[in-house]
Amino acid sequence: MTKAEHNKILEDLWDQVNLNDFKVEIILMSHLVTKDHQLQLMEDLLMRVPYKSPDHGRLTALVEKAVADSKKGR
Repeated sequence: MTKAEHNKILEDLWDQVNLNDFKVEIILMSHLVTKDHQLQLMEDLLMRVPYKSPDHGRLTALVEKAVADSKKGR
């Protein structure tokens, strides 16, 4: 099987399980991806943080700084 086939199986499995049960594994996997993928993941996750959350502003500032720093380093 190819990596693409594995990815499809994983996507189907993720759709069926409670991701909270895999929080540690997901966090560890996010540490292994490239910096660009980490930034994309941060932006995707930030879009899911409720705007009314007390942490929204702080997290927005951190993600914006991470993205800006990455663009400077290119």
